[in-house]
Amino acid sequence: MADSNTARERAIQYLTACIERRGQSQILMLMFTAMATLTGVLASIWLYAVGVDSMVIRYPLSVGIAYLLFLLELSFFVSHHRARRKNFVEGMAPWHCTDLSGIPQPIPIGNGGSPATLTEKPSEAGSGFDFGGFDGDGIVVILLIIAAIVSTIAASLFAIYQAPVMLAEVLVDGVLFFGIARRVNRSSDQYWLSGAVRRTLGPILILAVCYSAIGIGLQTMAPKATTMAEAFRATHQR
Repeated sequence: MADSNTARERAIQYLTACIERRGQSQILMLMFTAMATLTGVLASIWLYAVGVDSMVIRYPLSVGIAYLLFLLELSFFVSHHRARRKNFVEGMAPWHCTDLSGIPQPIPIGNGGSPATLTEKPSEAGSGFDFGGFDGDGIVVILLIIAAIVSTIAASLFAIYQAPVMLAEVLVDGVLFFGIARRVNRSSDQYWLSGAVRRTLGPILILAVCYSAIGIGLQTMAPKATTMAEAFRATHQR
């Protein structure tokens, strides 16, 4: 067990270095987070359309939906490399590892990538804001909207920063150890999803809590509002 863990850690370190040298992991992770963000926005719009008016509930749910898409994107990434594993072994031998105590050969990552985000567009319930003449509540609403954007960007930057080691870990667990688990230990098969969740669940929970708090703040400032745009207009027109 200790030997397999050592081999796994060394494989992750080696593959992380390979991905960092290629320098494209952040681009891929940026694409992942951008798609997750868009999904979160669309999820919020859909939830609003089906009657979930409370921002306190709708925003965290949208974060959760965006996070599920992010994990789905990682699963496609793993499946793509897992499907090409035989070709790699026969050709460039990216995962060839005859001695589990050693380091596997480098993998041609191709378009490796670099990690969940959610910003709700003001257009969800209208557009055409007028920024003149708002009171103290209006300023608070603006600050809450800015906080939503900043927290989303921060979560995305965190994922992008972790991209090389995160992608290396899911590839090792999802591709390398998937193919040689029987040679390591039948009862200790590593599954890539646990590593991805371990690295990202904390920031996502913080983001969901932030959005819930933002929803509470917006509805406190504008009790009848159901969107950020409505809250802005309600406080602006006082």
